Amino acid sequence: MYDVRLISEELSNLALELGLVHSDLYTKIKAGSDVINGNLYSMMLAEGALDELTLVEAISRRYGLQHIEDFFMSPVSKGYPIQYCVQNCLLPVQRDGKSEPGLIAISAPSSLNSIKNLSVMLGEKQRAIFVPYTKLINGLKILEDSAANSQTVEVPKAAKHGLVPSQVQSPSLKKKLHAAQRSDMLEDDVISIVDQIIDRAVLTEVSDIHLETFKSHSRLRYRKNGALEEIRDHQVALNRSFPAVASRIKIMAGLDIAERRLPQDGGAQFTASNKSEVDLRVSFVPTQFGERIVLRILSKAGLATDILSLGFSTDQKDKFQSAIEAPQGLVLVTGPTGSGKSTTLYGAINHLNKTDVNILTAEDPIEYSLDGIGQVLVREEIGLTFAAALRSFLRQDPEVILVGEIRDSETADIATKAALTGHLVLSTLHTNSAIGAISRLINMGLPRFLVANALSCAVGQRLVRVNCTHCKRPYKEKELEDLSTSPYFNKERKSDYRRSDGCSACGQTGFSGRKAVHEVLLISSKLRQLINDGATELDFFEAAKSEGFRSMADRVKDIILDGDTSLEEALKTIPTELQ
Repeated sequence: MYDVRLISEELSNLALELGLVHSDLYTKIKAGSDVINGNLYSMMLAEGALDELTLVEAISRRYGLQHIEDFFMSPVSKGYPIQYCVQNCLLPVQRDGKSEPGLIAISAPSSLNSIKNLSVMLGEKQRAIFVPYTKLINGLKILEDSAANSQTVEVPKAAKHGLVPSQVQSPSLKKKLHAAQRSDMLEDDVISIVDQIIDRAVLTEVSDIHLETFKSHSRLRYRKNGALEEIRDHQVALNRSFPAVASRIKIMAGLDIAERRLPQDGGAQFTASNKSEVDLRVSFVPTQFGERIVLRILSKAGLATDILSLGFSTDQKDKFQSAIEAPQGLVLVTGPTGSGKSTTLYGAINHLNKTDVNILTAEDPIEYSLDGIGQVLVREEIGLTFAAALRSFLRQDPEVILVGEIRDSETADIATKAALTGHLVLSTLHTNSAIGAISRLINMGLPRFLVANALSCAVGQRLVRVNCTHCKRPYKEKELEDLSTSPYFNKERKSDYRRSDGCSACGQTGFSGRKAVHEVLLISSKLRQLINDGATELDFFEAAKSEGFRSMADRVKDIILDGDTSLEEALKTIPTELQ
């Protein structure tokens, strides 16, 4: 027999969360139930602390599914795994086994995952309808008794596929039964809406999908080319069924659909209408009016397979290649979140991925699965930190180690020491520039001599949006006057500058795609001496410039003159402190 206390506790907590029971009264009744090991939910009903029908209505509204209150239920057992249904508090109440999905009565949202498993077991789609807990328990007892007696429960002729109205002549009840039959259509709509939202994002090369709900409305936004844009499609459906959309995405990502108070992260796979397959990184965060959802789209089609496709200039590519092909050293890629650091690292290890090279990675999360490379997912909650992974890697005989991010002094210490003992270590660091990586490591507590001897290369990078080729045009004189004080402005070359106004091809944004802007700093003997001597960032910069270093600001000037991006975009994106 199922443990009714589990579903009782879930419903009781939901009632408290939804504000349907006073917190002081909840605490008092729970204390009493703990003493006598009683059913908390039943005790709240007996004390008059909770109205069951109000709770059913609130739950069904939250999850975008129908509910029925005032009827007796006669279960349908034929063709169903009765033991599974009883153990998981699923009450089959409608099934024709042909064109229509089966209808399963439940009381707790957690049962929705069990319905999904039941659909797989039967090879038939099953639908959920919320019903009062007390009615569900009675129906489950009947179902369990029928299994014990090896009998199939017959459905009375007055029933409509297993639903027996207490007042058949009641117009309101008939309306509810009709709505319940239409709930199949509602769930189909939700599945279709979610699929359409993701499909359009994949087809239009969107990087992130943002779904939010507020007091009076919900909102869908796509991040494309680094900028967020509101999408009006599905507005009515999202306003009406946002909780159902959230539940559908949770099911796809293997998350707990009953948990709405805590953040959740998961992943899913999706096949678009053009047959392209993508991985989805899914994040849920609770907000004032509901959960905020972000789906990061990870497409292997956009993954750099070698360093030639990373956007380096010829000189930068040669420097970077020499650093990653060295037998040892620490190579860092720096920049803010969303600047393409992971893409650069994946390009590097793809370049190095050969049968005679042992490559291990520690990542959080693993964005792409790569054949031939040992990838470890960092899980700090169980002690598998970047530092812990690094220690274990050193006993795995690697040539190349990739650490997703150097976040703390312990990871920095192990990474630099590994780089000094015959390993090539690749990682990322959150700094504004390649030169800033030197100061950042020192500020994390590493001795200067260790930084000077371990660090071999630092790469700084940003992503600038690329002008749309369909609406790209020369600047007007008035526009250039306003930009004449820009550090990127070159009066002699002003006729080469281009900007885009926006057109149908680029969705009126003026941009189509993004391009990486890099700076590559090789740590020379002169720089190592300056690190040991306690020099400043300005000292590092001047020494590097004397040896041919070109900053991101220098590099973006070439991109502007090529007409690939606008002066405004460069000013917005590329730091100009050191140039």
